[in-house]
Amino acid sequence: MRTLKIFPLILVVFSLIQFSCQDKCYYYDILEEHIPVLEDLTTITSSYSVREDFPIEKPGNIYTYGELLLVGEKFKGIHILNNSNPSSPQPLKFIDLKGNGNFSIQNNILFAENGPDLLSIDISDIQNIQLLNREKDVNLSQKRGDKFIVGYDVK
Repeated sequence: MRTLKIFPLILVVFSLIQFSCQDKCYYYDILEEHIPVLEDLTTITSSYSVREDFPIEKPGNIYTYGELLLVGEKFKGIHILNNSNPSSPQPLKFIDLKGNGNFSIQNNILFAENGPDLLSIDISDIQNIQLLNREKDVNLSQKRGDKFIVGYDVK
């Protein structure tokens, strides 16, 4: 008999607890618009050059190869650093490759995007980096007519 009197009391307490809970989380969607920055294909494909390195602004892909550290600067090119002392890498060269996003190395050959083209670059002698081959129109996913996407502005 006693359990019959307690049961309604427990039911009332749990009901009050249940109705007193409210979801007070508010969600806001932040929408960003990414507007492509386009550049002429002729400007991009003629951008290959090797020069002295400069400070890295926006690092992208990072790749180690022997005592070298290669750091991609998205859509700009590849920094080459001497990594023989990992606590203090020393800048060596910068390979200017507009439209570059990805790169890889095999047998001292650097394979890198240069807009829609794929370049093979000999890096066996860092003081004398040589362009070996250019395969044209390998990456057409970012090509827009006679222009190529080299970055995005965020609104």
